[in-house]
Amino acid sequence: MESNFSLVKKGDYYFLRELTYPHLKAFVHIDRKIPIIKEIDFDDKCSVSEKENALKEAEIFLQNFAAEK
Repeated sequence: MESNFSLVKKGDYYFLRELTYPHLKAFVHIDRKIPIIKEIDFDDKCSVSEKENALKEAEIFLQNFAAEK
């Protein structure tokens, strides 16, 4: 399955980056059953609904990543 996200280990956290608009960035702790998002930022100006959709996509990506781990 192709992903619109990149996940890179940075110390105790992972840096999650959406590769397509609206370019969400977040620090995520995924060593637990439910991932914990420490910080969220967007590179692009976008509407609230676009941010909400990006967060939902990120949630699905993290759930799939945790299930494969």
